[in-house]
Amino acid sequence: MDIKIEYTDKEITSFGGVSLLKKMLEAINFNELLKSLGLPKQGSNRGYSPETIITNFITGIWCGASRISDLEILKGDKVIKEILGVEEMCGQKVYSRYFNKFNIGTNTEVYCYLKK
Repeated sequence: MDIKIEYTDKEITSFGGVSLLKKMLEAINFNELLKSLGLPKQGSNRGYSPETIITNFITGIWCGASRISDLEILKGDKVIKEILGVEEMCGQKVYSRYFNKFNIGTNTEVYCYLKK
């Protein structure tokens, strides 16, 4: 993976490594993998897709979040939204509600699929 480093007059973020994460996730077709897992769906028609929630969650971890509440700081970062190609980042309640949809059966199904 070639990385070009140069001066820019564009907005920057302290979480600049997110562009590397984005390239890595694209290289391994991460979004397609998530779609194939049969992850629990959101009940609301306004809800985020499971792929968006998990990608946002991983991005937060990549940026140093160690608690769900830490993920809230990314909501205001315009550059991260632009890098990921999303209009809004998920808030901490979205993560809590979504991950509460998982149970032993769901976890087993996802794990067994990934183990193949």
